[in-house]
Amino acid sequence: MEGLSIKNQNNMKNIILIITLILFSISINAQMTDVELDETKFFVRAQKLTPEKLAKLSEYGKIEDSKYEEIKINNLNKSPISVIDINWVVLSSEEININEIKNLEFVEFASFFVKNNLKKSLGITGLIYVQLNEGGENDFNLVEFEKTFNVKVVDFIGYKRNILKILVDKSNKEDISKLKNTLESNSFVTWVQIGYLYNMEAHCINDPLFSNQWGLNNTGQNGGTAGVDIKYCDAMTITQGSPNIIVAVVDEGVDLTHPDLQANIIGGFDATGNGSNGAPTNTITDHGTACAGIIGAIKDNNLGGSGVAPNCRIMPCKMDYGFVQTDEWLANCIDFAWQNGADVITNSWGGGQNNANINTAIQNALTQGRNGLGCTVVFSSGNDDGAVGYPANSNPAILAVGAIDRCGTRSGRIDIIPNSCDPWCPNCRRASQFGVNLDIVAPGTSVFTTDIQATGNTNGDFNNNFGGTSAAAPHIAGVAALILSINPCLTEEEIRTIIENTAQKVGTFTYANNSNRPNGTWHQEVGYGLVDAFQSLLHVNTLFIQNQVDTGNEGHENIGSIRTGENVDPLNGAITGSYVVENSANVILKATDEIKLEVGTTIKAGAEFRAFIDEFNGECGDWLLPRIVNHNPVVNGNLVDKANIQEENIQQIEVNIFPNAFKNNFNLNIHLTQSDEFSLMVFNATGQLIYTQNGQLDMGKHQLNVPINQTNGLYIVRLQVGSEIVTKKLIKYE
Repeated sequence: MEGLSIKNQNNMKNIILIITLILFSISINAQMTDVELDETKFFVRAQKLTPEKLAKLSEYGKIEDSKYEEIKINNLNKSPISVIDINWVVLSSEEININEIKNLEFVEFASFFVKNNLKKSLGITGLIYVQLNEGGENDFNLVEFEKTFNVKVVDFIGYKRNILKILVDKSNKEDISKLKNTLESNSFVTWVQIGYLYNMEAHCINDPLFSNQWGLNNTGQNGGTAGVDIKYCDAMTITQGSPNIIVAVVDEGVDLTHPDLQANIIGGFDATGNGSNGAPTNTITDHGTACAGIIGAIKDNNLGGSGVAPNCRIMPCKMDYGFVQTDEWLANCIDFAWQNGADVITNSWGGGQNNANINTAIQNALTQGRNGLGCTVVFSSGNDDGAVGYPANSNPAILAVGAIDRCGTRSGRIDIIPNSCDPWCPNCRRASQFGVNLDIVAPGTSVFTTDIQATGNTNGDFNNNFGGTSAAAPHIAGVAALILSINPCLTEEEIRTIIENTAQKVGTFTYANNSNRPNGTWHQEVGYGLVDAFQSLLHVNTLFIQNQVDTGNEGHENIGSIRTGENVDPLNGAITGSYVVENSANVILKATDEIKLEVGTTIKAGAEFRAFIDEFNGECGDWLLPRIVNHNPVVNGNLVDKANIQEENIQQIEVNIFPNAFKNNFNLNIHLTQSDEFSLMVFNATGQLIYTQNGQLDMGKHQLNVPINQTNGLYIVRLQVGSEIVTKKLIKYE
């Protein structure tokens, strides 16, 4: 069955993913024969790559990446301008049969990867770039050249249009390195370069000490394992946080005038009665300042590093670690936080015994905070190597956070955690606490963050060696703040579910299903795994409803999309089951972007079922109340079907834009349910109109090609068909 899809044409939201593998031409002095082959990776170029062809290629190895590409033929008007549609695929396997892959009918070009002198893998794409001598293009014979070398010239590029862009296919039996040498030997050639597929490393912020933050971007620095990080750079392409989201730091106080924090700090609270507004009372109590920096250090200010949620606000709630009224102070801090607008409350402390004051404050924050949606409450698991400590173990709705090192191992002393690559000092507390109450882990050794000012630290006002589960907890608080920056109407349970569902299964631990752990596989040493900020944000925009039966009055709402069915949640494949609306139920679905009722959605006759697309009004509490009556599917039978939709003759448009990112032009695929006039406008990032097209489109499918002869950057596409409007974002790069 084709799923029912309801889309918002006035506020279509899209996450732009910039694929890091791009065609990139580099010059190497050594010949190809001097470059080490990487026989575990393989590049394949093909035409019209279908799911069946992908399945065939997957028989030879794991598909690491694939992408649609367009190559425009524009060879000085010596042949008609056209576009070649190609696809490329990267395969990996310990044993790849290169000849069998080359012999596949749909494969145009195939080659092993090579490794450069930095041991970085480069894919050979079959593209070659040849610069002609000055004026050489005037005497260049295209037909003779292509025939002599058995290649196809697809474009003349460069400032003077004197660089040949050449496409080689498998009919050319000559090794590409020998072909390069042959071309270099011609008198009309200045230089020859091979085109590579290159994994570009993002430098996602300009703060000078960001390279110290392995927890945000682990490149293997200081003996770590590359990739063991929270996927911060990818997350920043989606959101850097919202100033409307507040994270309370319950600790010894935060340096209110720290230059990398000050702009993000709002009015705080001093539970000790000293009136400090959340500041520490001396220069020794730097713990709270370190936690605050992990969450909200300012990004791209050419100072220090960055916080996980650099645009969110910090609310300092000061108490003291000690024996005088500590329990009361802690409870008062938590109460102040949720009563004064905190969305997330992070607590890098623990110990003592079960305490009614603290437990009540935590429960109130979880249930009454955020106008009843609940605050996300984060606690560190503790540093004594045993079971998760108090208060982290006191309430199942708390996110109990353990620490890992930069190799993906539970943090602790080397004698306690033998595989640790970044052990705590011998005299330090024993190790990150773990066990049945542990939910998630985050970076907790050698963490770079802010330090209280004027302490004489070698990094100025920064600390390069903050650690323990105290460092891990604020990482989770920062990710929760990013999630709420996209969707402020999520409940605390939904936020926990997203963070746990999307965790990375790092280390050598054997993760397994657990009846007490519904959000994926779990292990007592690291919980669900290492938090993944990027995947968490990707998961925010869609509410997945599966394995659920609605029987009474039910409302499901989401800022973004809703998908219902039996296998709609890509991160919860272990728990499958249909979505059923019983005949006695009264159900409302409401979203801002799209509602898709897919296979496995059953709405029984007699049920009252309504689905609405609506703009978010900014009030989570009353947003579920319907304000429009359009796009209301009326279901007469058991299974949702397009034939049962009554749209009151409202125009329905579906738009797909590709490629994104694009180089010189992009295409719009448009599907209309009725004929109508259209207006297409493209704006650059400053709002300047750079392209427009108007006309009439008949009912059915259409494709528009849009050339953009502008600089690289962000572009906004606005398509209006009748009264319906679609807005999308694209990236242009060369």
